[in-house]
Amino acid sequence: MVRTHRADGVELTIDAETFSRELVALLPAFLAGQRWYSAVDEPRVELRKVDTLADGWPTLMWLLVEVRGNNGAGVPSWYQVPLGATAERPDHVAESAVLGEISSPRGPTHLFDALADDELALRFAHIVAPDLHPHSARVQGGEQSNTSIVLDERYIMKVFRRVQPGANPDVEVTEALGKVGFGAVPVPVAIWRRNQTDLAVVRRYERSRGEGFELATDSLRELFNRRRPPRDCKL
Repeated sequence: MVRTHRADGVELTIDAETFSRELVALLPAFLAGQRWYSAVDEPRVELRKVDTLADGWPTLMWLLVEVRGNNGAGVPSWYQVPLGATAERPDHVAESAVLGEISSPRGPTHLFDALADDELALRFAHIVAPDLHPHSARVQGGEQSNTSIVLDERYIMKVFRRVQPGANPDVEVTEALGKVGFGAVPVPVAIWRRNQTDLAVVRRYERSRGEGFELATDSLRELFNRRRPPRDCKL
């Protein structure tokens, strides 16, 4: 059973089989509209994990979604989808972030990408980095494979949408550079892992240096051009 509590305190219980079936029916169209999704022919979508991260209304859930092309015969890809659920249509959320609605004993429940909602994005940030206590969140646009959220204009949380088992190179490389004294790339201040898999990372937000992939590639390119040890490179 999937359980949560509405704002009025009423417990809402949805049969897990019904929930999964209706959610899987909504996922293909939602995924197809996301920049971070790698489209395949004849996709077969399955839920590998559904967790409730924060009870209440709106509810914050976490999905691990498996996609295989060729009607299930292809190589699997995995995506994480932080999911919001509420009784009212989330009109403040971009249409591309809305999955749709599923049935429940007390009426329709609307599902949407939780990272597109400021309140749920903050709740998610508290889970990823419980020591930071951010008060504001804004999504940074333009990324192809991740979702980045600026927290209090001081930190940036990168959520890896496409999931690979084990360490994420983005985390692994910047951790290694930090350990040898390379100060040009912000090192992680929090890493969210489940089952030894990197799912999200938080770093200090340095607006003046540029953002995301450009920052990392520019810094590494300069390092290789100089052919000097990382600790000697002061960019």
